[in-house]
Amino acid sequence: MENKTLLNEEKNNKKYVIFNIFFVLFNLSFWAFLYHKLIDIKNIGDYYAHNQFAKWMMEGEFETTYPGYQLLVGIPYKLTGINIGYISVAVLSIFATFTVYMTYTLLTELLKERNVDRYHILILSLVLNIIQPIFTLSIRPGYSSGNGYISPTQAVCKPFIVLVFLCTYRMYINEKYTINDQIKLTIMLFSSCVIKPVFAMAYVPAMGILYLFDEIINKKSLRDKIKTYIIKSWPLVFIGIVLILQYVMSFNLKMPPDTGYSLSEGAGIKIGFLVAWRSVVSNVPLSIIFAYFFPIVLLLSSITCKSNISIKSEDKVFLKLCLFYGIVSLLYMSFLYQETRVSDCNFRNAWIVTFSIIYIFCVSILYKETKEKNFSLPITLINWGAFSAHLIMGLALYIKYVI
Repeated sequence: MENKTLLNEEKNNKKYVIFNIFFVLFNLSFWAFLYHKLIDIKNIGDYYAHNQFAKWMMEGEFETTYPGYQLLVGIPYKLTGINIGYISVAVLSIFATFTVYMTYTLLTELLKERNVDRYHILILSLVLNIIQPIFTLSIRPGYSSGNGYISPTQAVCKPFIVLVFLCTYRMYINEKYTINDQIKLTIMLFSSCVIKPVFAMAYVPAMGILYLFDEIINKKSLRDKIKTYIIKSWPLVFIGIVLILQYVMSFNLKMPPDTGYSLSEGAGIKIGFLVAWRSVVSNVPLSIIFAYFFPIVLLLSSITCKSNISIKSEDKVFLKLCLFYGIVSLLYMSFLYQETRVSDCNFRNAWIVTFSIIYIFCVSILYKETKEKNFSLPITLINWGAFSAHLIMGLALYIKYVI
């Protein structure tokens, strides 16, 4: 009997490995087809500019405080001489596939110790990287969610962002802030800074405030509270220093003289309520509702069926991480903008991370409640229907770009 169980398990593992091979190939093809259309055929989004920056950087004519994407694309271009558009397609497709698997890892962690089907989780992880708001009020579709198809730096940074939340969540629920775990977190945060620093600009103060809040309500001596806070927060201090240096250096960037444009022109940060947000979205409150339609429906369902929902302490921990980060990123999006680059709405890159993380959390809750049959059938269908509406809009945007 035991031998038969082992054989079945080995057979299932082989099936899973084969499925993963095809799943990786499908992901690479799916994303490569999209990025090939965007970059080499339609020239949509920020790809041309960033690829040009990569070329200039390899020639010593360009400097930036976050050269991650430019180095990933520029170094292979310099070494091989292959068309930089093709290299860009390959890099973005690999990172998009990497993001799907990091989403899978985080989703699996949130559903740990529950009866889950790993095939379902893999497919859901892909879907979570396709979904879009049910309606976009943005003047530039694709900029308004965590799945921004037209920002190369956002696409390359996203797997590191998911890993940052995964590392933070694991440390939080285990209450172990070992030096190895914190070094891993610091590396992930630093990598995101090198590619797209806006995420860390919101994450560092959000977690700093959360840790402080935890210590204030904790029943320990003041000395122990200070000690614990310092142990938790030193990676945030290091990344905070990196961000300050990036901001100071951004006023003296080197650009080719014949462009007539300097990135340092937009380095100055200003404060104004919804100044940047209104420059790209026609109705801010409505755009938020459209972006978070599924989480809103799930929240209303949870309130309706409150007595049946089994949210564990681990779920509450991740929700707390989402909320603290979401509040800080919302404040950034609402009040901050770059002086001469208002319509770039660059602080959106902090806010739209909330979209990705909240959706991962909400899908984990809905999947769990569906498996445990805590929702009635009509409520379950309504929730999955709301989620499917976001998928339909994501596929519609994908088709729009590839046709």
